[in-house]
Amino acid sequence: MRTLVDIPAEDLKLLNGVVKTLAISRAEFVRRAIAKSLEPHRLSQKQKAFGLWANRPVDGLKYQERMRKEWQEGTSSSTPTS
Repeated sequence: MRTLVDIPAEDLKLLNGVVKTLAISRAEFVRRAIAKSLEPHRLSQKQKAFGLWANRPVDGLKYQERMRKEWQEGTSSSTPTS
């Protein structure tokens, strides 16, 4: 995706020096900076998913086994029960 960003002249001057030293383009520098800035948010999304079944009254493994058995038999019931 392309985007247009206003960068203050002082920051642009510093950026130009940094990318020259690193031998990368400004676009690559910005991509890396964005990826690094977003990393904590990616982790928090993974953490939100961890333990989704922790407070359910059904054992997750038993539910999984029951669902697989139903799929093999050709029936389906997605309501979790113990």
